[in-house]
Parts: sequence; C-alpha cells; structure tokens
Amino acid sequence: MRCTKLLLLCIILVSYQELSARDSSSVDNNSAIPTKFFTRVDSKIYSIDENLTKKTNKIWARMMKQELKLKDKLSKVDSIASNNLLADGINKYDEFERRLGQKGEKL
Repeated sequence: MRCTKLLLLCIILVSYQELSARDSSSVDNNSAIPTKFFTRVDSKIYSIDENLTKKTNKIWARMMKQELKLKDKLSKVDSIASNNLLADGINKYDEFERRLGQKGEKL
C-alpha cells in the first residue's frame, strides 16, 4: 500500500520536473510549489491506501470463514479427507499475511 503512495508521488514529481524543464522562464517559480498541493495529494493517497487495506482485510476474513464452513461440511461427510485437504489452509493465509507485512516493511 505504501508502494502505491510512493509511486504516485514519484510520478507527480517527475512530471512536474519535466514541465518545469520545458519552460526555462519559470526557473524562479520552481521554488513556489504550493505545499498545500502535496499535502492534499498525500492525504488522498493515504485515504485510498486505508480503504484498500480495509477491503483487503474484509476479503481475507470472508475467505477464511468460507474455508472453515467448507471444512465443517466436509468433516461431516469424511473427517479424514477434510483434515487432509484443508488442514493447512489457515496456515497458508497466515503465512501470506506475514509475507505481505514483511514486504510492506521493506518499503
């Protein structure tokens, strides 16, 4: 999520530098970039990041709940098969979340 924020900020900065490089008469105006603009962009990026995180967490919870329901239904029919097929399902979710957290910390 932070990667999206960083990428958007880099794109904005690169495009601004290209525009200012084209117009040599605006060299004096380069330092007059309004901080309000960057603040608003940053806050929008943050809100998008928060919304994506919330939706992702909801989807994770829903998927885990569905998997547990399937495991319960299958265990009623054949408990050995349910343990073999879905035993490490929750562990996979936990491992994936852990790996996502590590990638977020690296950024």
